Amino acid sequence: MRLFRFTMVLAAIGTLTGCSTIIANGPITLDNTKPSNVEVVVIADRITTSNIAMTIQIESSGRIVNLVKGEQAECNHASLINHGGSLDGMVPFVAPTECIYTSQGVSAVVAFDPPNTPRIFAPLSGEKILRSSNMQIKYEPDGAQGVQVIPSDVTGSHGGSILEPDSGSYINLDISQMQKGTGSITFYRVYAPLFPTPFGFKKATLRMQAEKNVTLVWY
Repeated sequence: MRLFRFTMVLAAIGTLTGCSTIIANGPITLDNTKPSNVEVVVIADRITTSNIAMTIQIESSGRIVNLVKGEQAECNHASLINHGGSLDGMVPFVAPTECIYTSQGVSAVVAFDPPNTPRIFAPLSGEKILRSSNMQIKYEPDGAQGVQVIPSDVTGSHGGSILEPDSGSYINLDISQMQKGTGSITFYRVYAPLFPTPFGFKKATLRMQAEKNVTLVWY
């Protein structure tokens, strides 16, 4: 199993105490969203050899914080977009990946080593695959929480599969309903959440998911 480095460095320290506004069970609005007053959830999704779909979510006591104080973030020198409930964007794949969260003049740096793109041994790209209810995928395991495979054809993705152990062999994928012709499988590897020491934040959580797409021909 691979080990991932996750470090945080506080670039400055704020002193204000944050007040909050809570509406029912929805998001919370804080007066102080500096790193030392909030929890950070870093989500590295759809990790490939070239890009990472990155999301930084700010929380307080497990509740999403509205980002209305001019909060900013960048990862690997690519700016994330503030959507009000999270900071999101596609960033280049770099190891280690570094993200900088800034609010009200205070910044904290989050750095971690993203996992490698999953390595698929079978089927190979461009291979012709007989449609059946028990397709098997061979891959290199990485000790993650689990893996999932989603098949698609010319009309789009169809269903999917349950999360199975990251064992090196994925069995019984149902592709019997795929239309003949060009298609693909998308292999997802889901890593268990990590809870590193939250230097600069009240709490830190890291969630990662890597993917690999394989183009195939259904017949």
